[in-house]
Amino acid sequence: MMEEIRIRPAREEDCPRILELIRELAVYEKMEEQVTADSETLRASVFDRKMAGIFVAQAGENVVGYALYCHNFSTFLGRENLYLEDLYVTPAWRGRGIGLRLIRRVAGQAVQEGCRRLDWVCLDWNRPSREFYEKLGAHAMPWWVGYRAENEALIQLAGDKGEKKYRLSGFPEGLPLLRRSLQEQGYLAVRPAVRIRRETDEKGVSYVLCIKGAGTLVREEVEVSLTREKFEKLEAMLCGPLIRKDYRVYALPDGHWLECSQVDAGTENSFYYAEVEFSSREEAESFQAPNCVGEDITEKQGVSMSHFWQSTRVERGKFVL
Repeated sequence: MMEEIRIRPAREEDCPRILELIRELAVYEKMEEQVTADSETLRASVFDRKMAGIFVAQAGENVVGYALYCHNFSTFLGRENLYLEDLYVTPAWRGRGIGLRLIRRVAGQAVQEGCRRLDWVCLDWNRPSREFYEKLGAHAMPWWVGYRAENEALIQLAGDKGEKKYRLSGFPEGLPLLRRSLQEQGYLAVRPAVRIRRETDEKGVSYVLCIKGAGTLVREEVEVSLTREKFEKLEAMLCGPLIRKDYRVYALPDGHWLECSQVDAGTENSFYYAEVEFSSREEAESFQAPNCVGEDITEKQGVSMSHFWQSTRVERGKFVL
């Protein structure tokens, strides 16, 4: 008797198996060297950040296929639509209509959400898949040419952002104060800098995971919101206590922002530093610091303030590396 095939939404525990199928698909498409995902990244993107949805085909206890989709947007329609990123069935289970059932489930999701379109792409040499899609009533769009910026090309397209750092003897006077908060943060890794931050201001409390690239003037930083529970789990993994900062943002006369911090406020180990962010490396290099800031420590300490904090704390005999 043929085993029953069930199409259902993916669950978090399916992610390792879905990743195996993703790798199978990459091999079929001759792109296996491009797969850098792991099951935790996939799980966090789909189930924590809600960046995509997945339906799986289950035969008995085994997941034998999947369809992964996400939202895109049409300015002409003025509304969101669905984009089918992957449709895959493992070879041993093909020829049983599983792929058809998966794509129909995604199409049903699109209709349920009020979408007008379901888009996807197919490799030009994949004739079996192209014929399958055309039988479904989908049409190719040869008048479009796809473009992609990735890796170094993406960074170049975005443009380098610059950053300068300074020592301060105290908070500057005479500058408009734009924002103030209490920040508590600690490092999980130094290169690249991976830190968690709890921030309290007039709006309440927020929790953030921050990953910051290495360099002297270039600022490459990604921040992801955390729940309180996840923050506390990561906090337990730190090698030391959270660093407390009185954080303030001031407006400079030339339109830049001066981000100032007092670390360990109220203790004998307290010190001040400031940062200015720029739209390009060139702008950072040509910046003339106002008189209210002290020594430029950008080149000495590098882009990651973890280097500055750790060296400063070692000087004060408070931190063990």
